[in-house]
Amino acid sequence: MRQKNKSKSKSFTLVEIMVSITIFGLVFGMISTMFASAIKAQRKSLITQDLLSQTSYSMEYVGRHLRMAKEQQGGLPALCLSQDGLSYETTTKGIKFVSYEDPSCCWEIYLYEDLDGKRLKRKISSCSSKNSDSFLTSANFSVERFKINLIEGVGEQPRITFSLRMKGKGERPEEQPVIEIQTTISQRNLNVE
Repeated sequence: MRQKNKSKSKSFTLVEIMVSITIFGLVFGMISTMFASAIKAQRKSLITQDLLSQTSYSMEYVGRHLRMAKEQQGGLPALCLSQDGLSYETTTKGIKFVSYEDPSCCWEIYLYEDLDGKRLKRKISSCSSKNSDSFLTSANFSVERFKINLIEGVGEQPRITFSLRMKGKGERPEEQPVIEIQTTISQRNLNVE
């Protein structure tokens, strides 16, 4: 008696192999695309968050110092503002004012441009002890616009409207978000006679 081999070897046809490879390729391609999209979205989110922090810091810093600026009295600091009685004076790229921290210091906040791009910069001068320059924004971002509008009427409290537009400096479009913020402030202490 012959024993029949009950176990038959199963093999795949060429069509079944091709369908399996196609399905596997499609699934792998979709997963790869979703992963790449998630990385791209995460990169944009991190850059946008950093840009928002940078813009917020700059606006808070500038706003605080402008709000606290002192009215120039008695020609001090020398050559800060064009005349006594002024609190602020606009320049071609920014604004000058007398520091509340040290009334002998003249501050200027302005848009600085070099080969690396545009950045917001603070210059302290006319001080007896601490003349300095420092950047208020990171080199990772470009300040596309820093606009100052000084509203100073006779017998009125001066108001300043300033806006800041910043952009990421990345190579890819998702690394170049733009944020624009505008605010209006006035001095903390009223200039009342």
